Amino acid sequence: MNKLFASVALLSIISCSKIYDGSPGVGGNIPSSFIAVKDSSFNPAILDVVAGTTIGFVNNTNVDKTIQSTDSILIPPTTIPAGKSFIFKSNNAGSFEYFRKDKPTVKGIITLRP
Repeated sequence: MNKLFASVALLSIISCSKIYDGSPGVGGNIPSSFIAVKDSSFNPAILDVVAGTTIGFVNNTNVDKTIQSTDSILIPPTTIPAGKSFIFKSNNAGSFEYFRKDKPTVKGIITLRP
């Protein structure tokens, strides 16, 4: 039983990846909120959380997906490999829109409350 638990825990850690390009506001701890990146949508498309919450974007497709915020600063163009994740965190309150770079009509909104 302990070997099974250790194997599952290890696979969980290995299957997650953190993509970080050194931009301010990106990075964080273990996500407490998740956004699924799908072929034609984000789920949830609207997320309302407290500023400082760590958010995981999980690419649930078989193809790499690039996301970015509309200002290209808060979330710079970031490619999430198929089946992997990107972790985002910002301590600044406000709302911002993000989208898939290859399909700009696929959008989402994150509101960070004080």
